[in-house]
Amino acid sequence: MGEIAIIVSRRLPGVKSMALNLAKVSKIVDIVYLEDLFRNEFLFRLERRFFRNSALTFASMDHLRNYKDRVILGGWTPVYPKLVKLLNKNGIKPSVMWCSTLGQMEMTCNMVDYRSFLELVNLSDEGRINYILLNERLYEEMSFLKNAIYFPHTLFLEEFAPFYKDVPDNTDRFNIDLFVPVREGKNIMTQISAVILSRFSESIDLHINFEHPYITPLLKKLPVNIKQHKWLPWNKYLKLLSNMHISLQVTHTESFNYAVAERMAMGVPALVSYNIYNISKDPHLANLLCVRAVDSAKSITEKLDYLLARPALLKELRSLVNKRIKKAMKEKNELAVYLLKKLFL
Repeated sequence: MGEIAIIVSRRLPGVKSMALNLAKVSKIVDIVYLEDLFRNEFLFRLERRFFRNSALTFASMDHLRNYKDRVILGGWTPVYPKLVKLLNKNGIKPSVMWCSTLGQMEMTCNMVDYRSFLELVNLSDEGRINYILLNERLYEEMSFLKNAIYFPHTLFLEEFAPFYKDVPDNTDRFNIDLFVPVREGKNIMTQISAVILSRFSESIDLHINFEHPYITPLLKKLPVNIKQHKWLPWNKYLKLLSNMHISLQVTHTESFNYAVAERMAMGVPALVSYNIYNISKDPHLANLLCVRAVDSAKSITEKLDYLLARPALLKELRSLVNKRIKKAMKEKNELAVYLLKKLFL
């Protein structure tokens, strides 16, 4: 058993990745899945959508008592405000690792996101929350929050080392991935349009992992070579991605983006916005990989074609992004472990 518990939902893949990496890097963090605190899946779904008062009793999570105030809520779901109050009643003052940017909240135009942010602020003002832990970009825009603490996201680099390659195995065509969840701000059609507009388009295989009732049929009508992938076991997924020449992750709003960090660890360069600090804070990589006008297919195409026309540079980039993520994550991993011990132990 570790000394700190982080509660996350299986339904939030980015937050789940954050928790898994933190547990592996620190070796003092236990992961508790939110869904497991309920007797069954049906009760959990009712709780999220309809119950005004919590179906949870402290008896269902009595083991959390052992962690005392060393409990962190990862991300934010509709269950958390009730969970915070229940923990408070039992002598536990949890912390929160907030993972959404203000831009993500505002882009959805969904009042639920504003409500979640208001709930967090109110609970903090009421003294019910210990710390609000924010990664670098979030801390820059939300350091005004009460009890805000800078806390970096981590990455367990050893997991990706076996998949690093100087060059992809498949070199006869350009393999590019657009592996993204379909949601607001992911710029899916803009990035696909950028591939179609590329002067190398006929030599590109675009790998995707999503299906959508409107986007998928549309893609069949467009002049783009699509390789559709189903869910893959983790190691097969990494092997597939390690053979990409370039990854497309040019999205409107990201706070960290594990997909980019993982690809960098495998030597795969990714086109991104300037919000991805692991790339944009390196001036040379920013010049090659960061797109300013993320909603412009033409701007993405210009970056894409520049790289595809220079095989030697594309090969060099594999080493450069790998070295960059190793350096950045060594510093952030060490800082995260130091802060965990300083704040909670």
